[in-house]
Amino acid sequence: DYPITTAVTVVVGEFVNYVVSATAPARVRAATAATSRVFAGVVEATSTTTGTGNTAGTVTARVAWGHEVRVACATALTTAYVTCNCVISSNNDVTTASAAGSAGVQVIVGEVTEKESANVAWVHLRKWAAAGNV
Repeated sequence: DYPITTAVTVVVGEFVNYVVSATAPARVRAATAATSRVFAGVVEATSTTTGTGNTAGTVTARVAWGHEVRVACATALTTAYVTCNCVISSNNDVTTASAAGSAGVQVIVGEVTEKESANVAWVHLRKWAAAGNV
């Protein structure tokens, strides 16, 4: 379980990431395409009913990864991206590396294993594709 960032609320089912820091312990927050962020996984449960982090770091989120999930995706993520890495678009969906975030910030989520429809894909969380980012 990861402590949740102070005064930040996370929700079961959303993607979370954490800020890379040499001095502070990793605390999760809703995933965004921002610098110094690393994808953690998808929230399965929180230690309180509100899921809002506290200063002491005692409110936590159970975060899962290493399995495939069905996710919303940008239409830019076509079948050509199957076997490639996808990146965070928001806390609920993914996109292609070339379409990611402000100023091209890329927070890798995992490998696209199937493109189900225009706005739905299957992604293997935190399994990096041999094909790399496209």
